[in-house]
Amino acid sequence: MTTIAYHHKSQKIAIDSRITAGSLIDTDNGDKIYTHKGRTFFMSGMIGDHDEFAKSFENGVKHHRWLDVSAIAIIDGVSYVTGVCKNSLEFWACKLTFDKAIGSGGDFAKAAMHTGSGAREAVIVASEIDVHTGGKVRVFDIETMKVEG
Repeated sequence: MTTIAYHHKSQKIAIDSRITAGSLIDTDNGDKIYTHKGRTFFMSGMIGDHDEFAKSFENGVKHHRWLDVSAIAIIDGVSYVTGVCKNSLEFWACKLTFDKAIGSGGDFAKAAMHTGSGAREAVIVASEIDVHTGGKVRVFDIETMKVEG
């Protein structure tokens, strides 16, 4: 699992680097940022589905199977929360005009942003509470399209 926090006002996305399998920590040095066809995805969910999700994402198109992925995506400079509908198998995307946090620590990160934290601080708060969030926190600046840290 993971925690991904999108802070709308600052146009920053923070993501942790912990990868787990059940109750075990596989690594605290994972990379959950994928770029494909000029789109950048910040992935949570089953790590084995991340690459297929990034390579096959097309909003509104039906996929051949359900992918256990939620993501925050930057598509043509616009931020979205996205995934695959479990019932219809269609990719979906919702434009973000508000703070959003996803993954196992998403509720904690959202609460932190609600009380004034930025994206990085929100993921740090989640890592203190959620056992599936941890490692290094990286911050992506949407305006410069660069990772800080």
